Amino acid sequence: RFRPTADVLPGIIVTLFPTLITIADGMLNNSPSKPASQEIPAMLYLILKTHQTAIIVDLFPLQQSPELLVSWGRLLFRVVGMAVPAEGVPIDEEDRERCE
Repeated sequence: RFRPTADVLPGIIVTLFPTLITIADGMLNNSPSKPASQEIPAMLYLILKTHQTAIIVDLFPLQQSPELLVSWGRLLFRVVGMAVPAEGVPIDEEDRERCE
């Protein structure tokens, strides 16, 4: 539940965010098996959404540290650079344009 005072969030950021980066890096480093192929993108989405929500609320000193900024930046570039699987892209060019 959202509270106007962010007294809990700094503690969560200190303990959880470095772990989230490690988890996301681990998922990107492992080649996904077929059953897990849909789970990895969903987990990456949730991790990135958590980061986005936290920086919208307030940018705490830990989040401003160069190490964490670089780690999140590298993670974002790796996710953006991921190839979209063939089954995720429509074959018809008009359908593909509608999806963009």
